[in-house]
Amino acid sequence: MKKAVIALGIAALFMLLSLFSSLGYLGEAKIEKKQDMGWGFWLITTRANMTFNPFLYSLSWLRGQGHLSMFKFSFLSIPQFGGGEFKVPMWRSPQELADEAILRLALSQLYINLLYNFGILLVIEFGKLRKLYFGLIGGIIGFPIGGIAGFPVGATIGAFSGFLSGMLLIVFAIPKLREGESPLIRWWNSLWESDEVRV
Repeated sequence: MKKAVIALGIAALFMLLSLFSSLGYLGEAKIEKKQDMGWGFWLITTRANMTFNPFLYSLSWLRGQGHLSMFKFSFLSIPQFGGGEFKVPMWRSPQELADEAILRLALSQLYINLLYNFGILLVIEFGKLRKLYFGLIGGIIGFPIGGIAGFPVGATIGAFSGFLSGMLLIVFAIPKLREGESPLIRWWNSLWESDEVRV
């Protein structure tokens, strides 16, 4: 039960990280059509370019949707009302609508990946494979580092480079640190309170 709770907590953290631009995804959208539906509602048609972090949106990549180029979709934009006694729908700029389109596209992929990520984390927990967290953390952090220049390819390469760095840490650095029982190793082991998962 404890392992399932830990996996659920980490899955929730991954879900939160997935929503942050640059960390969870890189994206841009262009509004092609804006149709007034009345009462402040707009039917928005847009094309978007999106690249998702492969370690937060793993299933999207497996389904061939890790990178979307000129992806066309429509959504109903809910009105935002200003303050005052007589509330009227606020005017929204094309950039605000484009930002909403990117977020909605990210959310659509997030829902698909949520259960998949939870399943992977359950395997890690029950399979006593917690050392793999080093690789996952490296991959997640590597995505925004690789994407500093704003290029999706760089972000993807950065993610996999970060994952590889984490795995190399497990293979080469941790055994060396373990020899001296460094504070880092003692802290890591104290997190799990079990000899089964110690490095």
